[in-house]
Amino acid sequence: MAPMTRLIATVSSFFLVLVAYLAMALPVAACDCMALEPMSAYVGSPERVIFSGTVQMPEPNGTPVLVTRWFQGEGGAGIVRVQGEWGPGGASCETPLPPAGTEWIFVASRFEGELAVNLCTPHAAVGSDAGTAMLADAIATFGDGGGAPPGESPPPAVPAEPEAGAGIAPAALAVAAVGSAGLVAGVLLVVRGRRSEGPAA
Repeated sequence: MAPMTRLIATVSSFFLVLVAYLAMALPVAACDCMALEPMSAYVGSPERVIFSGTVQMPEPNGTPVLVTRWFQGEGGAGIVRVQGEWGPGGASCETPLPPAGTEWIFVASRFEGELAVNLCTPHAAVGSDAGTAMLADAIATFGDGGGAPPGESPPPAVPAEPEAGAGIAPAALAVAAVGSAGLVAGVLLVVRGRRSEGPAA
């Protein structure tokens, strides 16, 4: 019985190791991304939306992106919202959240009417080597991309404080100038009158 018990224990241990290995390997295989393709591979694809923009702080209904160039896809606007699988990355296809205030270029996927960004959708900071290359490739493929499309735009900047004296009306300045000129003319007339009278006897 001892050899049989030893065999059962060995098989059981092997089975447990195999199950543990598969448990670790399956999540890794769950996010199988294709290699980065040139922009020409996305031309005309209704599932790929390509744009660049400045990332804003994430909100409950998505992360706003202030669009700087719109290369391809419907739904262009001054601000678009992306649904990102933000995280440290890895098996779940998460990708780190771009810092607010930085400009990025995205090849987002359209999923159920929303723009999705994850580890498998190409994106990079415009200031990085990868982002510079992606932006140059997008411009070469689609054209300049123009400015931001019409649509929702950020609030206007707060006006600067007026400079001292900037609020004085032009009419008031003119009246002051005329008054000064009259005062000077009056002083000159008095001085000339005294000179014409001559010295006292």
